[in-house]
Amino acid sequence: MYNDELIFDVETDALDPATNSVRYVGAYSYRTNKYYFYSYNHLDDVQLLIQTHRVLINHNIKNFDIPSLIKISEFSNLFTYKVIVDTMDIAKTRINHMMNSNKERIHAIRFSLDEVHNKIFPNQLSKITDFNYELLKRDIDDLSDEEKQLIKNYTMNDVKLVKD
Repeated sequence: MYNDELIFDVETDALDPATNSVRYVGAYSYRTNKYYFYSYNHLDDVQLLIQTHRVLINHNIKNFDIPSLIKISEFSNLFTYKVIVDTMDIAKTRINHMMNSNKERIHAIRFSLDEVHNKIFPNQLSKITDFNYELLKRDIDDLSDEEKQLIKNYTMNDVKLVKD
């Protein structure tokens, strides 16, 4: 690592990048060795974080995270000269030739982050299974502190899965 890598994950209010709205962004910077979490009220901080890193990493970053952000005018040219590492692309080309931690051959179908993690590490829990996705549609001012923490935990869990 050259300390120029940023893992980031975008949470939105819908699954279609053409119509969704960015609600939260979680990140880990190898430059600062810190985790970051931002709501839609702080996308200027997200923009600055992305600007200061050359290599951007996430699972399905090319088909979801970047298209979800690029609709926002401040982000439209932000990804032009970046190195993009999409772990979904890597998984699609390599995972069916790998063995998991139990020495069993891996076969994946959807290649979601959760599926890939569970195939490689079958004895480790990966996804927060009881997350209420409706929380992502609500205004941040209408959320309780507990609900905000649930959103943060959910977002940062994916960042940590990609990092680890």
